[in-house]
Amino acid sequence: MTIRIGVIGAGIMGTDHAKILATQIPGVTLQYICDADIARSKAVAESVGARHSSSDPMAVIARKSRAPLLPAQDRSKLIEQRGAFCGEAAI
Repeated sequence: MTIRIGVIGAGIMGTDHAKILATQIPGVTLQYICDADIARSKAVAESVGARHSSSDPMAVIARKSRAPLLPAQDRSKLIEQRGAFCGEAAI
């Protein structure tokens, strides 16, 4: 069984989480890497084999793929997006 996961935030913590998910957790496929800096999002996505990159967390949350999301960003951003996460499986 494969579990598709998206990571929102590709700073130090998010990149570390993405690397661990991609290399140490059997059955995980990284579906999305999202960061406000699209160049960083693309670079991290490429380095961990994620299928998609984005700079818009709300667009990732709104997608119909239903991949669980790992929020790895500063708490104030999470509070702003809290309502959107309520309908999504968030780790």
